[in-house]
Amino acid sequence: MRIINIIDNAQTLNKDVWGPMVATAKRLRDFDCISEVWYPMTEKPLRDPHIETVAVTSQKKELLEKLVKSRHLSPANTLVITHGSWRFPSFWGMQMKKMGFKWIYTPHGMLNHEGLNQKKFKKKIYLKFIESPIAAQADVIRAVSYDEFAQLQNLFPDHEGLRLIPSGISNISPGFSNKPQSPRTILFVEDASNQTIFKRLISAWTQSRIADNPDYQLQMIARSTQSAKLIQHLLREHTADNILCIGPLDQEGTNQQIGSGSFFIGFSPDHSSLTNIMSKGLIPIIPRQKDAKELFDLDLAVEVSKQMQCLTEGLDRINYFDEEYIRHLQTSVKSYVQENYSTDRIAAFLYRCYERLLANQKQIFRFSTAESLKV
Repeated sequence: MRIINIIDNAQTLNKDVWGPMVATAKRLRDFDCISEVWYPMTEKPLRDPHIETVAVTSQKKELLEKLVKSRHLSPANTLVITHGSWRFPSFWGMQMKKMGFKWIYTPHGMLNHEGLNQKKFKKKIYLKFIESPIAAQADVIRAVSYDEFAQLQNLFPDHEGLRLIPSGISNISPGFSNKPQSPRTILFVEDASNQTIFKRLISAWTQSRIADNPDYQLQMIARSTQSAKLIQHLLREHTADNILCIGPLDQEGTNQQIGSGSFFIGFSPDHSSLTNIMSKGLIPIIPRQKDAKELFDLDLAVEVSKQMQCLTEGLDRINYFDEEYIRHLQTSVKSYVQENYSTDRIAAFLYRCYERLLANQKQIFRFSTAESLKV
């Protein structure tokens, strides 16, 4: 089996796309499945030992036909996966579909509300008359998060091949990682300067029992100078010795800081970010949202909301967690991610889906967590 991944820009390729693609390709080789990446030629070519890379010099249909012929590709054993929206991968996916190849369209969030709000008027017209009709021809439209799946359902309500298949998470270390026991760090990361949320969290912390416990520390990670100044201003108005403002930090610095945490507070985390943070052993403190229901069923999360009383009560509960219980939770959340969202599991699931597509079976598998399969 051969997988052709088509991307539109190697220079601005998102690490959240490239990383899982490489990790999955490595795992798929165990199933005798070879992955290729086709991308527009750049000064700095893509290279990876687990993926065959092909730099294309043109986006014309004639070159596509030449590539298919010269690489001896056959619809009998080759699948096409396009990554992103708006550009030539969608057109080449459509052309290869016409040649008889099975096609998986993966927008990677580009059709979410946030992506559509950029150049809103142009994208709205293009989506309606060009991108949507092209994407609708794909055999499978893949969402990589629960939020994206819900939004794609609105865009393609009648598409029988719409599927949620999360990106795999690699490098999950087994068991409990030896993090500092005191103080136990509770992390809060906020991208935007949301004064209401900042103020509410600080107020709830200072009113909770945890504010007087030196064994706990709230670290508010600012992603911008504006956010850092706002947090520091709010901290001057409240008396709490165990709240720190850290930053501003870039994504790499934020990831390093997350690695040292014990808990994570998020008021509306997307599922992909949540599972990535849990893979590092952080216990989620989150609202009871739809895509996290299973975490509460398994007692792997602490429930809070943006309401002051609920937030304070959630922090009060954590105040009574002993070290043994925290270690148990940290090990359990990592095990949950390993069993359900690891690269190994996602790659094996994708391979079964690819087999069904090549066999012309109309219904491919629907992704389910190991826990939900027990029901």
